[in-house]
Amino acid sequence: MEFAAEDVACMLADGVAILGMGETGDGGHSVMLQGSLREVADSEREMGWDTYHVSIDEDESCYGGILLCTMTSESIQFNFSAEAAEALGVDGLRLDLALQTKELANIAAYLRLILTSGRENEHPELRLAEFGE
Repeated sequence: MEFAAEDVACMLADGVAILGMGETGDGGHSVMLQGSLREVADSEREMGWDTYHVSIDEDESCYGGILLCTMTSESIQFNFSAEAAEALGVDGLRLDLALQTKELANIAAYLRLILTSGRENEHPELRLAEFGE
């Protein structure tokens, strides 16, 4: 799946880092990444909810499963495990970017924060460009 990430939102709420990116307008594609920055409860750990959460188009979601995240000034690409790809209904995901340097730096910071939250064996390889502000 590939789409242009024209709308971007980064926020911290109740100990959870959230990054949402989507196309402008109704009916466009979107992706949301969430990572808890607080201690995970045993009940969440037992359910497999002790890592970052990925949702695409608010329909399909999974916990963990990103193997590689690559970000340049032009795009973000996610490579998923077979299990995550099946749960999300996509083989991979590419987001085309046309954003200012400050926005790119913020996105990279949130990707790093979210994708390194939770269970360490679910942390993907990160290839994130450096963006000066």
